[in-house]
Amino acid sequence: MGLAGVGKSTVGEALSIKLRNQFGDTIWLDGDSLRNSLEIQGHSREARINAGMKYLNLSRMLVCQSKFVILTSIGLQKPFEDYARQNFSRYFQVLIDGDINSLSDERSFYRIKTTDVMGVDMSPDLLSFDFVLKNDRTSSIDELALKLEKGLENWMKV
Repeated sequence: MGLAGVGKSTVGEALSIKLRNQFGDTIWLDGDSLRNSLEIQGHSREARINAGMKYLNLSRMLVCQSKFVILTSIGLQKPFEDYARQNFSRYFQVLIDGDINSLSDERSFYRIKTTDVMGVDMSPDLLSFDFVLKNDRTSSIDELALKLEKGLENWMKV
């Protein structure tokens, strides 16, 4: 989870490649790709929650087939977190944190007037993260994925 442009998809894809070697059937689901594939419209809070529930239901179906699933999505709403924690026996929630000022260089909607932008027009809910990965743009994607992999390994030991 994290704001748009923070590196969720890039880190998620890199992590999925690393974990595929470790766990076998590892599937990476990208929120933007899912939104397009499922033709989900709107970015209001309600639309985001409805989309997130669809992503989680798809993830749940795959987990039930013994797949290791990585879902990268903004997903910063409490109903999303509550559903995931209630419906997955092993759910590892990650925040990829970055400075919104550096994100504005990457994503034009942070610079131009738009509506329903998480972190600009609407505030994220207060959530409990199992791991926070700081992306300050000084580490490579492989370094970030390795940090996240180590965090997951430590979490799995508990």
